[in-house]
Amino acid sequence: MDEATARILEFGKIRDLLAGVTVTAPGAELARALHPLPGREAVAQALAQTAEMCRLLEDRGRPPLGGSADLRPLLRELDLEGAFLAPEDLLAVLFSLDATADCRRYFSAEQVAPRLFELSRGLQVPSGLRDALRSSIGERGEILDGASFALGDLRRQIRTARERLRRTLENMLNDERYAGVFQEHLITERGGRYVLPVKVEHKGRVKGFVHDESSSGQTLYVEPASTLADNNHLQSLLREEKREEERILKRLSDEVRLEHDLLLANQELLALLDLRAAVARFSQRTDAVVPTLSTEAEISLRQARHPLLLMTAHGSDRDEPAVPIDLLLGAGADSLIISGPNTGGKTVALKTLGLLCLMVRCGLPVPCHPDSRIYLFEPVFADIGDEQSIERNLSTFSGHLARLRFILEQAGDRSLVLLDELGTGTDPAEGGALAMAVLDDLRRKGAKTVATTHLNLVKGYAVLNEGVENAAVEFDRTTLRPTYRLHYGVPGASN
Repeated sequence: MDEATARILEFGKIRDLLAGVTVTAPGAELARALHPLPGREAVAQALAQTAEMCRLLEDRGRPPLGGSADLRPLLRELDLEGAFLAPEDLLAVLFSLDATADCRRYFSAEQVAPRLFELSRGLQVPSGLRDALRSSIGERGEILDGASFALGDLRRQIRTARERLRRTLENMLNDERYAGVFQEHLITERGGRYVLPVKVEHKGRVKGFVHDESSSGQTLYVEPASTLADNNHLQSLLREEKREEERILKRLSDEVRLEHDLLLANQELLALLDLRAAVARFSQRTDAVVPTLSTEAEISLRQARHPLLLMTAHGSDRDEPAVPIDLLLGAGADSLIISGPNTGGKTVALKTLGLLCLMVRCGLPVPCHPDSRIYLFEPVFADIGDEQSIERNLSTFSGHLARLRFILEQAGDRSLVLLDELGTGTDPAEGGALAMAVLDDLRRKGAKTVATTHLNLVKGYAVLNEGVENAAVEFDRTTLRPTYRLHYGVPGASN
């Protein structure tokens, strides 16, 4: 959507409300998935998939997506000639393959969720790659001895060489001829070679090579000459082990490279399934439903609630219940004028309408009564809030004018236009005249318009023009508090 259009109402915060999104669906993928879907069929398909996911959550719990990861950076690395993946990267590939196999089983309930079953059939698990990774990479990202016969044999030789070295050095530590020579009864390593901590005043009593000294200068770390050959042999074995490990990683990386397209296709499907699961959980948390998709340009969202009045942007429940409102604009009307006191809920009503319309366009159930109906408006325009800008030399009023001009240029017969405080920011008479001119033009274009106002001229416009309806936010004059409900057919007084 255009920047001027996209002021739409905290829409980005819906991602924060979708508790349960795992790392399967990276931020960019999720953002694309939450864009308005192309057409009625795609919206209906997404809503139906979410309804199936709700049933699966109740029947089977959450889908097993936790092990999946974003493999795209790893696969891009393999585009370079000679490149190979580290063990922990190969482990991420293995975990994603395991999640793919688990999801195929989870979504196998064809009778309960036929659409998701059909979708999950696109998940493919290359058994050869999966078996090779499982037999070669451990759960902590280590290369297993069984990755190749040569590696297993080398590691056995390394263990034997280390044991021989330690025995030789322990015998020196325990030899009475070296009593008082060593700073500690300890075998340590310097530069990968086994050494002993010799007191500096006794350095001549142990023949060998000094590899390091302590920060105090009181201890020298000496490789005894008697262990030189064994240390050299151990280093040679370690170099061979390193070369064999690299050979194994290159072999496994080549197998991953061969499955590049399949792994990417799996990831796209896993991300979509993860999104459906997150939306289903959001739906359960907010008692959201799938409204009827109307073929006529109408709005009938009954007992609608803004998601951010039900839960915070971090996903926790609000302490106080939200007051549901009816948002109604029939097929025979084209404009709704909402008036009434400040703090009465006019702007929240606009935001609720805009957000719920966009949520449905994105395939999300919405918090409202099941008998609700909604048309798939495209696009949704909004002029809500103050766009004053010193840097751009815009006053409050000129900021509204700039947005109104954009909306009037772009709106059409499938558009929904939301205008907050229409006509304010200037002389009431001139602002009222401007507001009525804007409404006239939008009506000629066939757009559906919902506007809030304090101007009597605009309230009167709704009374005098067929197809334009008034609604008032309710105010309890006894308690002097708003009730946040909408009454249709009458204008509201400004308090």
